[in-house]
Amino acid sequence: MNGQRPCFPEYGDGGDCAGARRSRHAFRFCIAACVLFATMLWFAEYFLRYDQAERLYLNAVTLEPSSARVMLQSAVKIDAETRESPTAKYMIALAERGEQDQILLTYEKAYKLDPNNSFLAIRYGCQLFFQDRFKEARERFREAGAQPPRNALPGYLEAAAAQWAPPVSEDLAESLALVARTNNSGDKVFFPRPSWPTGILPQDGVWYAKLRRQAVDESCAPLYRYVDFVVGRAKQDSTRGQIQYWDTWLRTIEEMGQRVMQSPDWGTIQSIAGIRIQLDALEQRRRIIELNGDTPHKELIDRVAHLRAALQRLNEWERARDACIHRDHERYVFPLKDLCGFSAAGLLACYALAYLAAKLARVGRNTWTVPHSLSARGVLIAGCLTLLAILCILAFLQRHGALQGNWKPWVGCVWAGVMAVMMGFGVLYPWLRLPRLQTTAAASAQDRETVLKTARKCRRAAAIALLRRYYGILGGLFVCSISAWAVIYRVWVSLYPWQVDLLTTGLAQEEAAVVREVLALLQQ
Repeated sequence: MNGQRPCFPEYGDGGDCAGARRSRHAFRFCIAACVLFATMLWFAEYFLRYDQAERLYLNAVTLEPSSARVMLQSAVKIDAETRESPTAKYMIALAERGEQDQILLTYEKAYKLDPNNSFLAIRYGCQLFFQDRFKEARERFREAGAQPPRNALPGYLEAAAAQWAPPVSEDLAESLALVARTNNSGDKVFFPRPSWPTGILPQDGVWYAKLRRQAVDESCAPLYRYVDFVVGRAKQDSTRGQIQYWDTWLRTIEEMGQRVMQSPDWGTIQSIAGIRIQLDALEQRRRIIELNGDTPHKELIDRVAHLRAALQRLNEWERARDACIHRDHERYVFPLKDLCGFSAAGLLACYALAYLAAKLARVGRNTWTVPHSLSARGVLIAGCLTLLAILCILAFLQRHGALQGNWKPWVGCVWAGVMAVMMGFGVLYPWLRLPRLQTTAAASAQDRETVLKTARKCRRAAAIALLRRYYGILGGLFVCSISAWAVIYRVWVSLYPWQVDLLTTGLAQEEAAVVREVLALLQQ
């Protein structure tokens, strides 16, 4: 024996440490470049593509009012400082999310910026109506009716405001004449749309649907109050025997409800409002007929029955609506949380354990020179490509509504199987890659026991190093797969996979189908 430590090139002794270090740095650079590309794409789109005011507006419209208000106030301020003519949409969006004590002032500022916006005038008028400023509300509704598009809704809202506008009168003739004139105009009923960056953000998501339904519900409130007042007066007069004109007046209200129900917007809220208005009018007509000692004719009774069936169908759909949205929301959260999230946590834990073992074993840099086998590279590349394919297939099926039934366990099993193969192979890989001790010791001319002891230590260090390197590479490729998925998703869907509130369906198509079904039922 010459006293020198035996060398084992199979375990990294005498290898090219500088070359191995360059390879590691090159791999890390590639991973960082992939992540940086996806990050820069997102950054450029949201921080470079638009100016600061527009960026604040785009972020604010997808937030709750309390959070959006601060951003929109900043957008309005920046816009006023940088432009000679302020942009109306920022003030309109702020008005739609304004605090109750400031909402009328904000709407007034928005209306001054865009006085030809009929939908803005309607929403402004509704807020004035809620504050019992009926005369001003009537003026806004009248102005909305004079602006395109031709719309019957401002006429009905004007009639509602006219009933309480000064000078206040208990006479219903003026307001009912406005309703009759609007009925005879032949105009369709269009409800306001919320302030929204059309062409930039999609309008089929749950967030836009929430804002749209909010605007429709706001516009229906004055109609409900007016119809309740008219029907209440009809009840009072009918009990006193004053029923001379009420059948005609109630027919006018019924026709208003029918036209509201047939709005081309195809929404359930306005359809429910239209049906309820018709039912209130028809029920009161039936009471008046019975008070006269007559029997309501079959047509009236059948109409009431059909309306009640239609209302029940719409209410059933409304009750199931939140559950449908929740299921769709879970479809979009599933890849992020249940697949990517848990997998990333598992990979991080494996790498942390391998890193800790390497530190405890004091693994040297010479072990970096042990090259990876083709089998390991094949498992890593094929596995990560498979994961990327699963994510892309899920995205395609999500957008086409093809994910039905109990699909999550199957997808989860496939994903878990791929991850188990890759992570499990990492545990076996060092012992499959490194030659056995007997083979290594047989090539040495030194004392066998000394050689085996030294070889065992070198082999253990090389195995731990390979284990750590394997999980490091797996984690890097996994991050690359997620980054590639985000870029592909953005190119195809025009959104990023984490924009769940914009991706989750607002059920616009399903809602329109239910409304058409109800209208077909009522036409039978």
